[in-house]
Amino acid sequence: MATLFVPLQTARLRLEPIRARHADLLFEALRDPSLYLYETDVPPHDLTTLRRRYQRLESGRSPAGGEHWLNWVPVVCASGAATGFVQATVDDDLAYAAIGYAIVTAHQHHGYGAEAVGAMTEHLLANGVAVVHAVIDVRNAASVALVERIGFERTGTRRSSDVIGGIRGFDHDYVRRAAGPPR
Repeated sequence: MATLFVPLQTARLRLEPIRARHADLLFEALRDPSLYLYETDVPPHDLTTLRRRYQRLESGRSPAGGEHWLNWVPVVCASGAATGFVQATVDDDLAYAAIGYAIVTAHQHHGYGAEAVGAMTEHLLANGVAVVHAVIDVRNAASVALVERIGFERTGTRRSSDVIGGIRGFDHDYVRRAAGPPR
């Protein structure tokens, strides 16, 4: 599994495995409340807490050891600016990965999200993960467009288990599968 948590490269981005130092690059941008409109997560409280969180994520493993927690920070090659994060939770037998991502406001609408999420997804599928899954709030049109653009297939829509802004809405489920025989 060590081959999954490696630096990745795209035409414009370098996806760096997350390190505590990335907190310094992302803290202020991640405090933007607009990033959390469709998420149960909240902006980071302080830089020290974010650094500690990222330090825990450096190992690439869940605390109990049953999952791989793979987190990358996409950095623009030309400027060195951090654009946000992409992440995957992968079960030990590689049958399944659940992904998440956030592109900070200053770097939205430049295609960085599709480039980073696409690179992570391709990397996971090329290295033995059978199915990559994304759950997206139906109101999050930009995220829906992103996963559809990079080849995810919508498999259903269901009542969300999360309450966001006092509303229990609906989520779309999306998957990308490894190439192979028809199922």
